[in-house]
Amino acid sequence: MSDIEVYPYTRETAWLAGKIDGEQRNKGIVVPFGDLLIGATALETGYAMLTSNLRHFRLIPGLTIVQL
Repeated sequence: MSDIEVYPYTRETAWLAGKIDGEQRNKGIVVPFGDLLIGATALETGYAMLTSNLRHFRLIPGLTIVQL
């Protein structure tokens, strides 16, 4: 794990996750909470998501996804 950078979950990340959640729920879209937090962290840090879970992460606007 020493080669992996860990990013803290910040107040800004929480606000971004809440904003995304509210906007998506207004459209009738529910993003699972854990995926929402991961996606918001990726957006905040400027990273793309490398995942095989395309279904949930595609629900997060602006998130760049790379299929595993």
